[in-house]
Amino acid sequence: MPRPLATVNERFVEMLAKHHLTTKEIAFVIGCSVTTLNHRFRSTIDRGRALAVVNLHELQWKSAMRGNVRMLIHL
Repeated sequence: MPRPLATVNERFVEMLAKHHLTTKEIAFVIGCSVTTLNHRFRSTIDRGRALAVVNLHELQWKSAMRGNVRMLIHL
């Protein structure tokens, strides 16, 4: 008989991914294997990481618009 699925909050997984935790680190925090995490939450992790990138780009843009010369060159 297979083990019952653990109840995991999908928003929590997304938040951990937004904070740039690796899949291995997220699995450790949640208490499951990397394989299980990838199987059940791959799209959630991808969405969290994409939101992190969007947030980073927004912060870079705001910094450039405030006159940060290095950021202006970078962008």
